[in-house]
Amino acid sequence: MGGLLDGAKLSKAERDALAEKRLRSILRKLTVANARTLEQKISDAGPYGQRIDPHVLTSAKKRLEEKGVIRSIKENTTLWYFLSSTDTRFIEQKRAQLCSIEEQINSGNLRKRVGQALEIAVFRSLSKQDALTFFGYYEGIDEIPDSKLYTKREPPNSISGRAIGGEKNLDFIVTGNGITGGIEVKNTRPWIYPDSDAIKDLLFKCGQLNIVPILIGRRIPFVTFKLMNSCGVIVHQTYRQRYPSADTDLVDSLKDKELFGYHDILQGNQSDARLDKFLHKNLPSVLSEMRERNLEFADLTLAYGSREIGYREFAARVRRRTQGTDEDRDHEERD
Repeated sequence: MGGLLDGAKLSKAERDALAEKRLRSILRKLTVANARTLEQKISDAGPYGQRIDPHVLTSAKKRLEEKGVIRSIKENTTLWYFLSSTDTRFIEQKRAQLCSIEEQINSGNLRKRVGQALEIAVFRSLSKQDALTFFGYYEGIDEIPDSKLYTKREPPNSISGRAIGGEKNLDFIVTGNGITGGIEVKNTRPWIYPDSDAIKDLLFKCGQLNIVPILIGRRIPFVTFKLMNSCGVIVHQTYRQRYPSADTDLVDSLKDKELFGYHDILQGNQSDARLDKFLHKNLPSVLSEMRERNLEFADLTLAYGSREIGYREFAARVRRRTQGTDEDRDHEERD
């Protein structure tokens, strides 16, 4: 996989050194940070030529921990990182502040409402176009405040004698010019890599229905685009994480550059120009082309989605089939 954004050309050693330098710099400024904040500061933002992909940061964090330069403390399911040289009093003060905010994120039904925020934006956008017929419906979105959960009518989980196992559903199903696709919407902070459960679940559901997989997510690295595009999966980045409009105080804390620094948060569930362009123009125009690729690689995507084969074998076989070479060789190591 690649590792440096902005198109800068660095050797692996230079890239790794830059990742370590950026991690030390950000932790010096923030005192304490979780992995998502480090990604936001270093992968999503930062000076040109110094944006490092999240998987490179993960390796750099591990090396710095092994060297004793940084340390981490686990609180519930979150790892909090800090420089070993930082005064313990400052670490505890900052960590307590961040944990208090994180408790709000995990309280009540907020996570479900955050998930619905982007899904409803997709629903609103699909409702404004006529190039695609779609299935999946949200009730009362203009009458009920987004401080409450909305009721959703899920799309069908069976089509033409095929069904998704386990009573699972896609978020939406679309059809146009005789081609059907299944949409999954992921309104989450982590970048969606090709070995993630989000990708596997999408491929499994769409593979069982024999339809084109479509993924909409906040940030999706180039390696995911490249691999998924090769086997007929349509991928769209929103570059924003949606939060309900009702949670302004929490969002202000999350966007605060001295706290979590999630500057890309957008409140509300209205669609935007980028999402409309994808769903109204781009998606209808590429469905047929991607269907042809999807059929060519359907056996591999379903096997990967059902966990019958692992990431390395899947990626190697997609690459070799694309190149027209022997698929039965021992699979190659992941970059």
